[in-house]
Amino acid sequence: MQANIRRLAVSLLYTTVAGETVLAWDVASPLLTPATRAMAAHYPGVSLTGLGKTPREEGTAHVIHLRLLPDVRSLRTTVDFEDRLARTLADPASGLLSAVADRQDGLHASIRFSLERITPRERRRAKRVAQLLTGPLAHWLPALVKRLVGRANGTLWERLTVWPLRWLPVGEPPTDSVQKLDGHLFQVAIELRVIAPRDNNALARKRLVSLAAAFAPFTVPGIVTLGISRRKRWSLLSAPELAALWHPPVNAAPDATMRTTALPYLPPPVELPDCSSDAKSLPLGLTAIGPQRLVGIAPSDRLHQLVIGKSGMGKSTLLHTQIAADAIHAGVGLVDPHGDLVEDMLTTIPRHRTNDVVLIDPTNPTSPTINPLACRNPSQRALVAENNLAALAKVFGFDEGTAPRLLHILRYALLALVGTAEGNYQSIRPMLTDKEFRQRIVSRVEDAEVRSFWIDEVGRWSQRYEQEAMPAILNKIGQFTAHPQLRRMFGDEHSIDLRELMDAGKIVLVSLSQGKLGEQTARFAGSMIMASFQNAAMTRADMERSQRKPFYLYADEYA
Repeated sequence: MQANIRRLAVSLLYTTVAGETVLAWDVASPLLTPATRAMAAHYPGVSLTGLGKTPREEGTAHVIHLRLLPDVRSLRTTVDFEDRLARTLADPASGLLSAVADRQDGLHASIRFSLERITPRERRRAKRVAQLLTGPLAHWLPALVKRLVGRANGTLWERLTVWPLRWLPVGEPPTDSVQKLDGHLFQVAIELRVIAPRDNNALARKRLVSLAAAFAPFTVPGIVTLGISRRKRWSLLSAPELAALWHPPVNAAPDATMRTTALPYLPPPVELPDCSSDAKSLPLGLTAIGPQRLVGIAPSDRLHQLVIGKSGMGKSTLLHTQIAADAIHAGVGLVDPHGDLVEDMLTTIPRHRTNDVVLIDPTNPTSPTINPLACRNPSQRALVAENNLAALAKVFGFDEGTAPRLLHILRYALLALVGTAEGNYQSIRPMLTDKEFRQRIVSRVEDAEVRSFWIDEVGRWSQRYEQEAMPAILNKIGQFTAHPQLRRMFGDEHSIDLRELMDAGKIVLVSLSQGKLGEQTARFAGSMIMASFQNAAMTRADMERSQRKPFYLYADEYA
């Protein structure tokens, strides 16, 4: 590929199609896909559309060519158009787009940049020219030096006339020349074309002059200029210079003829499988660019999946698509802090799965309840307690560094309550304040370490110390246990068993509408429910992998 790129034709255009300003590129087929991906990566909001064969404009073509003199010096790049004081960027392409825009005068204007990679020999000759520009000869015979520099990248005959360059005295090249000639360089031919009716030649020539004048902001007076030629001439341009001359506009469109789009279509990654031949993959949709095919997500890529993006980009729609596909044959769990996605799912559940749906809504008095402290396997009580403690610490915003005593007491309170008949979030308060209730719970604790904490350590606390230590936890827990809906949701002894629902492949939908519960309350409920799902999933380790039914858990707006 590197050896053949010299012979590949690459053209960048500013033109108009059907009265609309268009940015286009014309590349050989091996470069089409990389160019498309590069454009989409650097300009995420761009809309890429294939033009196909554009109709040929009727009339006389008036063409001139621009050439950079000297081309070993640098044009102004995008950085030079930045107003650092006001922190604004004047789009350097605005003038070129305005010059090309359709003026309803019957003329068709276009600017074409034809690119080729340079050879190492041409790079060495360009560096020699840059040294010549600062040598003593440039001060003694400036006209001769200018003539030699102008011929350095011309035709074959012109290049042969500058062979004495290797023997002429040279100096230290300018900084901009060193930076330019050491980077990516291209041989570029700049063509300005105006197609006009036969009786409109004078207007076409004026339009050519305006096209050439649009390049004036890129020149540096006294250092680098753009000359006009009637035949094709090549100039050395670096990648930053080309990026300043041709790029999608970064500000608002300079005129009403430029088409804009609010919903770009990008090509999918090549790693996505083709669902027409892969039945195990989850279908996402048809491609909008290139050959139309049904793409999806492979089963291996759906484990521990994270979907990120701005609001309105389709995250919930993607989750809806995946949940609807999983609900056909597998167990699914959904935790929705808004409630809209749950309502949409209720309308798309397959008819044969309607009896498998479990809807949990704290605002509904008849809704099933959840007990995060439930544990039917005594060997996993410590794991359930730690998961609940981590969820509470995240909601309350404390850790071992900020509240070590609070975490210490709360950890042993959860360890004592997990798996017991009274083990729920309503029991935390009496566990800390009611000595008779605490003694009854501790008497049934099998873990000697937990029993020792409550008998030997807490039992020896003075009344004053206990009054200082316990209220910090009660203040945190009381923020949510005082909420009647949460108290019923997490305080009912007769709660559903998430482990059984997972093993049976049920569909569990949890609606936590922040508009009905409040942001903090919904956040607490979501954390506790996620901890309950995690506890239930961890307890499935006692089953053989072949016997576990797949269960997919989704959390919208997860943080």
